[in-house]
Amino acid sequence: MYKLHFVVGVILGVMVTLTVDYLQFQEVRPSLGVAYESSTTASFPPLLPPLVPPPAVIGAAVQRLEFGAVRLHLDDLRPRLLEEFADRKITVLVILPNRLLSRLAANSSVAVEILRPILSAEHSVSTISVGDEPPISLFPAVLPALHNVEKALRILNVQASLSVTLGFGDLLHPPPILSQLLYFLSERSSVLLVKMDVYGYFKAYRYPLRFAIFQNNETHSFNPEHPLAQRYKSLFDLMVHGVQDVLTVSGFDKLPIVVAETGWPTSGGQSDAEANPANARLFWNGIVARMVAGAGVRVKVKQVFLYRLLDPVSPGLGLGWGMLSPDLSRVFGTEMPTVWFKTFWALVNGFMDFFQTVHDMYTTS
Repeated sequence: MYKLHFVVGVILGVMVTLTVDYLQFQEVRPSLGVAYESSTTASFPPLLPPLVPPPAVIGAAVQRLEFGAVRLHLDDLRPRLLEEFADRKITVLVILPNRLLSRLAANSSVAVEILRPILSAEHSVSTISVGDEPPISLFPAVLPALHNVEKALRILNVQASLSVTLGFGDLLHPPPILSQLLYFLSERSSVLLVKMDVYGYFKAYRYPLRFAIFQNNETHSFNPEHPLAQRYKSLFDLMVHGVQDVLTVSGFDKLPIVVAETGWPTSGGQSDAEANPANARLFWNGIVARMVAGAGVRVKVKQVFLYRLLDPVSPGLGLGWGMLSPDLSRVFGTEMPTVWFKTFWALVNGFMDFFQTVHDMYTTS
């Protein structure tokens, strides 16, 4: 009888865990976003010739690729484009450029003037970043600008979270006002937006390629000579943990992390042999698996934006990053998780969670 009860308990436990895990995986789409920059606003790499698809085409492309969010710069915020994303239930992260920080910091009416024509249409703007990796000289303007944009949103009766986009290097060498910024975000239950240039760090610090594109079984650390240094299975995880360590030391360890930009180039010059569609596919599949599965991930991120959607760059001009070519064909073939993929990971995580619970029960008893 006791054996029967145990077997029934095991089956029920696994079924409940599977159901919870599977329902959680249905929410993975909003956590995966893509950055869209038109050829008239992108600054790197050089873009020739200008190519700006109609809003309906952009919206359809984002939906076809199954992204649940898109990152847009202010200059790309055409009302019709916002309506397209709203109709398709795709949330929008808006980036206000650094060139506006001083004006925004001076007067809240400037923020109203800038945002009113954009947010008057139907939209699904969820977060507004006041600044995009601002230089040190502009950091004093960030907090006043955040407060003035907050006032403007109240005047316009718009609900949206506020944040600022920082680079990974900004957190390794924190600006003096970082604690004040983190306090502002924490008090408003917002998120910290961080750009993570995995490819740049891979090239600069000569990490193994397989470690950078989620294909390595070996582990690495920030300080390989230290025997007790924390070790990681991917460069992305190493960088995420670096951000989390800064938040913990600053006293804001509960602040959610959103990776506002990461990716792997699909083309480059002679010194960028690793920049190709095959490696870009492996990198993004690794990001998707990390976000969907969650197995073995000690520090979670709330959302990740792939850089970037469209790559209207002429061959040979810098690095190419786009998932789509100028004619909207796929540059590298990666797919969002299918039902079967989600079911597989639900099974894996369900059994892992259940047996971990059983193990904990026996070890604590």
